[in-house]
Amino acid sequence: MVSAMDFCDAFTKQWKEDIDSSDGHDAILDAYKYETPWTEYMLAGERPFLRRLLKKLPSSLDGRLMMGREWYTLDAVYYEEGTCIYRPPKDGGPYPDCLHVIIEHENAGDVETEMWKLLMFRSPLKVLIFYDYRDDCKKTDEKKEKWLAEKVSKLFEMGRAVERRWSEADNVEYLFLVGNRSEEGQIPCWRYLAVKPGGFKQPPGEDCFQPLC
Repeated sequence: MVSAMDFCDAFTKQWKEDIDSSDGHDAILDAYKYETPWTEYMLAGERPFLRRLLKKLPSSLDGRLMMGREWYTLDAVYYEEGTCIYRPPKDGGPYPDCLHVIIEHENAGDVETEMWKLLMFRSPLKVLIFYDYRDDCKKTDEKKEKWLAEKVSKLFEMGRAVERRWSEADNVEYLFLVGNRSEEGQIPCWRYLAVKPGGFKQPPGEDCFQPLC
C-alpha cells in the first residue's frame, strides 16, 4: 500500500531531480506558462512527471506498479502489473482488480469536479493536485487570498456528504498537493495536506497545509 507520506517523499525526490537536471529549472518554468505544456509535463508525453515519480515510491511492490491515464476520465492511476481481471477487445484498459493510487490534476479552478471523481472510486490513496493564486496577487485581492481556504472547506464538505451516504474503507487516505508561486517568473512551490481515514468529519483549520518542496 502507498501512503500519503510515501507519495510526498517520491514527489519531493522527483521534483528536486527535475529542478537539478541540466535544463530542469528553465524547462519547468517554460512549461508552467501555459496549460497544455504543463499538463503534458505532469501527465502526458513519453516520460511525464507522474510516471517518473512512480519509480521513486517504496519498493514494497517490487516495481510492479504501473501508471494508466484517463480511465473513466481519471487523470492517472497506479496499479499492480499482473492483476488485470479484464482486457477489452478494443483499445482501453486493462482493468486491474484494484487501484493502488488514483490521481486527479486540476490546472484551473474546478477542483470540486476532480474531488468528486476521487470520492466515487475505490483506492487506499487518492491524490488531488491543484494550484493556488500567486502570493503577490493575494496581497491585493481578498477573494484570491481566501480562495484556497474556501476551496479546501468545500472539499471537506463534499467528503462529509459522501461519507454520510456510503462509508469508505477505514484505510483510505486523501492527499491534497497545492502548488503556487510567490510572484511572476518563479517555478511553483508545493504544500500538502494529508487527510487520514475519517478526517473529513472535522473542518480543516487555518494553516492546515505543510510545506513540501
